[in-house]
Amino acid sequence: MQNKFFKTSIPMLILLFIVLVSRTSSNAASSVNPVVTNVTVQFSISIPESINASIVREETETAVNFNFKKAEGTTSFLFSVNKISTNDWMNVKAQLANAKVLDNKNGMIYFLTITDKQKMKGSDNEKYSQVMNGLNDLIASIKITE
Repeated sequence: MQNKFFKTSIPMLILLFIVLVSRTSSNAASSVNPVVTNVTVQFSISIPESINASIVREETETAVNFNFKKAEGTTSFLFSVNKISTNDWMNVKAQLANAKVLDNKNGMIYFLTITDKQKMKGSDNEKYSQVMNGLNDLIASIKITE
């Protein structure tokens, strides 16, 4: 009799355990909030046609980088428009050289970092100087649209 009990009870216990485990994991999965990862900075900028071909735009999750395109195809950093929470800004602002706050909206700081490189060696120097001469106007045209 005892042997018959174990033969029928053990499969029932295993089945019950599987049902409980699957129920628990599905409940846990449904209660997790989705993680939002798209925090790209939204802004407008006016880039003059005369230098547009010399500038390459590169987007990351929290910044948009603008680089100078060299003749051989590589790039050199010009400036970036960044987005960071106000709390994080308070922790890192002293460590950022050449940073300028563009806007402060909805708990987010939008800021700019700029290269300190004024000249470029070689054949790219003339075009780089042209871009650098217009950099202040270009930066002044940035408007955060979020």
